Amino acid sequence: MAITDTAIRNAKPKEKPYSPADERGLSILIQPTGGKWWRFRYRFDSKAKMLSFGIYPDVGLADARERREETRLNKTPVICRSATNLLFVNTAYRSIFANSCPISKFQDVNTNRLM
Repeated sequence: MAITDTAIRNAKPKEKPYSPADERGLSILIQPTGGKWWRFRYRFDSKAKMLSFGIYPDVGLADARERREETRLNKTPVICRSATNLLFVNTAYRSIFANSCPISKFQDVNTNRLM
């Protein structure tokens, strides 16, 4: 069941962080200090990943849902630190060992295929 804006406003901090779910991987993490953070959980390459969409009330429920849909449909680029590091390492490795490695087994981050 989808969460409502009233439920988010009335959500009180507890002793431990908790995360009421909205739908399709979107949830709001409520910290013991009272902070409310939008989280989007998804899987990529069989690994669990998480994105943060901002702090409530700066990012409202409708905005968070819109960002979730844009991310799901790949309308906006998502910068993943691990993917960026992989791309940087592969680029550096290619430039150093391009001539000495007869078979290059580099993984393209965007297509998830070996190049």
